Amino acid sequence: AQAQAAQADEAVRQTREAEELRKQIAEHTEKLEAVQGSCKEAKEAADKYKEETTKAIESVRDDALGAVASESKEAVAALETKLGEATTAQNEMKDKLQQLQKSD
Repeated sequence: AQAQAAQADEAVRQTREAEELRKQIAEHTEKLEAVQGSCKEAKEAADKYKEETTKAIESVRDDALGAVASESKEAVAALETKLGEATTAQNEMKDKLQQLQKSD
């Protein structure tokens, strides 16, 4: 009878330990799920930030390229104007030189 009582006490003790372990497992599982949720939210925020940053960089790059292209067009136009003026001046000098040669 004593052996049976000891076995019953042991069974009760093991049952209580098992219940405590189940409770701890449930608590840890809950905490783990909360951490996983936080990680998922952080990853989503990081992905969104990356996407927005990429868009901003592309926009700035496009604006800069547009400005450079515009400035280049203006510079080319100015050079063409100066070339035209230089060509006109050169032609005028040739005409004057020819007139001087004819006068001599």
